[in-house]
Amino acid sequence: MHDADPLAGVAAAWTEFFDGTGVAGALEVAVEAALSELRADRLVLPGSGAVVA
Repeated sequence: MHDADPLAGVAAAWTEFFDGTGVAGALEVAVEAALSELRADRLVLPGSGAVVA
């Protein structure tokens, strides 16, 4: 087990989006990348028993 945040990229893109410092489309790319990783079972969210379909 480790303390790495599986959604750190999404969090950073979210912050930049709302701070107005992010690149256009970066938040959407980060969300899609995280969803792809979840669907491929390469990303696990702590305490998550939910199945992404």
